[in-house]
Order: sequence, then structure tokens, then C-alpha cells
Amino acid sequence: MNSRSPPLHNMALDSVDRAIIEALCEDGRLSHRQLAQRLGVAQGTITNRLRKLENDGVILGYAPTLNADSVGWGMTVMAGLCIEKGKIMDVQKHISADHRVFAVYDVTGDWDWIDGFFCRTILWGKRELKYNCQKVTFDGKRLRFISDRGKGNSASFAIR
Repeated sequence: MNSRSPPLHNMALDSVDRAIIEALCEDGRLSHRQLAQRLGVAQGTITNRLRKLENDGVILGYAPTLNADSVGWGMTVMAGLCIEKGKIMDVQKHISADHRVFAVYDVTGDWDWIDGFFCRTILWGKRELKYNCQKVTFDGKRLRFISDRGKGNSASFAIR
């Protein structure tokens, strides 16, 4: 698999690509045959689409989802840091070197916690999207951001 990440504005995922990704986020052990049956497409379509998603850097790998309590990670903490310009990579390397840290993300734009909502502007490439308050949920496996205070579009991320 290719480890490079393409620029977000170049990613053109259709409904089949998105359905494949969603199914794999639910169960990363699904076979190509199972994916084809679930999505109602040919197995060759799945094989070709997965190869392209991997080669384009959309899918970077496959990993198990762990039970945090069973491996001694009884608490999940999300922390926001304001990092001096030019130091972000050094800080990220330092934080991610700790074996207890399982994810480090960049969130661009201004953000605040207001009344239990994650409120922020978002920088998407060179575009700044409007200020929006998102409901954030976590079910032990997936982190979900729902725009418009929980009434709009959502994005979900598997936490490993």
C-alpha cells in the first residue's frame, strides 16, 4: 500500500467507494466476496476499487479495533493544544512517541467547546468554511462529528 496521502481536493469518491469504506470501518475483516455481496456489485469491482483506494492513499492500512479496557487504556482523553508556528511536527512526534497515545490529529481553524459542542471554523485546502458547532459522540469504537449542533451532516472515524 502507498503511504502517501493525496490532497483532499483531489479525492473523488463515489457511492461505491464510500460504501466499501463504511463496510470496512464496521468490519475490517470482510472478504472481497463478502463486500461484493453486501454492496451488490461484482467481486472484481471490489478488488479493483480497493486496489485504487490503497494506491491513491485513501486506505492506508488495516488494523484491529482494540477493547481499550482490556489492554489497560481505561480512559480516553482528547486534548487541544495551541502550538507555536513551525513546531507542530516536533510536538506531534514527541507526543506520538508515547506508547499510551494512539492518535494525534491536526484540527485547523479556530475552535472552542461551547455548551458541550465542538465549535470551529475549518480550513479545507485554502478555503475557510463557516463557523459551526458540532455534536461529538464516541461509542467506544467510533468518534462521530455531527454538524449544526447534532442536526446536520456527520463524519465518523474508527478509533484504534
